[in-house]
Amino acid sequence: LDAIKKPRNINQNLVDAAITRRFLDKFFGYKISPITTRRTIFGKSAGRVQSPTLKILCEREREIDLFIPKEFWEVIIEIEDDNGNKMTSSIYSDNGKKIEKLSIETENQATSIKNRLLKKNFLIEEVTKKEKKRSPYSPFSNSLLLQDASSKLGFSPKYTNSLAQQLKDGIGSLGALITYHRSDSNKMKKSEVDNLRQIISKEIGDNFLSKEEIIYKEKSKFVQQGHEAVTPTQLQKKPENVKKELNEDQFKLYDLIWKRTVASQMSQSKNLETSYFIKGEEFILKSSGSIQIFE
Repeated sequence: LDAIKKPRNINQNLVDAAITRRFLDKFFGYKISPITTRRTIFGKSAGRVQSPTLKILCEREREIDLFIPKEFWEVIIEIEDDNGNKMTSSIYSDNGKKIEKLSIETENQATSIKNRLLKKNFLIEEVTKKEKKRSPYSPFSNSLLLQDASSKLGFSPKYTNSLAQQLKDGIGSLGALITYHRSDSNKMKKSEVDNLRQIISKEIGDNFLSKEEIIYKEKSKFVQQGHEAVTPTQLQKKPENVKKELNEDQFKLYDLIWKRTVASQMSQSKNLETSYFIKGEEFILKSSGSIQIFE
């Protein structure tokens, strides 16, 4: 309605872009689609997007085929103090030279280092402690949802979109559980953010609520603003409350979306990372550990 009230002049660059896309579709698609339809198992058509993408994939696959494996060895050291406390470490430096992951290239090199290490006594030279904070991720856009569902749940993009459509259309008496999922935005409406922050404060605790409202930036400058991020339509409907009415995979995806949305306005997690630098003549060993101090 706002656009109709305030019409603007036609942007010739956008018109030219549309004409260019139409030309490219005909130039690529009309020539390639008959071949791919005829020669591929599923008979898919091709066009200005798929064809260059396929070329990139082919070039990457060729690089993988031409890759020559390189041998390297790792030396893991277990040290023990007089009281029987054990610690696993790795070589940080040898004679002042930092040991990188691929720098020990042969078994003879590794064996030589092992034999030298066994003759040494070690003392802890330095202990460093630092607090590491981790900020929450933004709510899901469609592409972020597909990536997370693939890595965490093992779902294919096609299957994830199919499940998301079911959750959006509504299951049983539940009605729509999530917003429109084919969105390229990772931002929520201000009113939804305010509602979310109230839920975190009331049900999880003020210490888990970020002090300031977290405002996320769009991943791309070409984001279409027609839809917000993929989030639950009613945040009060926790996954465990609707589990009985969903099948296993629908529940897993709703659980993923709900948790990511709620986490997006929560406090940073904090870990205490400790590193020990242990000296033995020309060698310096390093051992690191991490303890969660705020989840």
